[in-house]
Amino acid sequence: MAIYAVMAVSDPEKIERAIKANYPAKDVYELKSGEWLIAVDNTAYAVSQTLGLDAPDKKESAAGLAMVARLEAYWGYHNQSLWDWMSLKERQ
Repeated sequence: MAIYAVMAVSDPEKIERAIKANYPAKDVYELKSGEWLIAVDNTAYAVSQTLGLDAPDKKESAAGLAMVARLEAYWGYHNQSLWDWMSLKERQ
């Protein structure tokens, strides 16, 4: 399963509602307000569309401004629960 970082630049509440409406809680890890990880077998573009972030002819999508990026490599210091969640999702 791929892991995507979703970072809301504006209106994180809209993005959060879209995430909760479209992805099971077990496949979402909230890092902090406005920042999530989503585990899904899809593309960054498809995740963006699912969240309502596709607005090529406008300055801002209906869900606000946000970025979706696939994680290929990572390192850092965080709660053990994050590393456990990521390890589990990578094996699925």
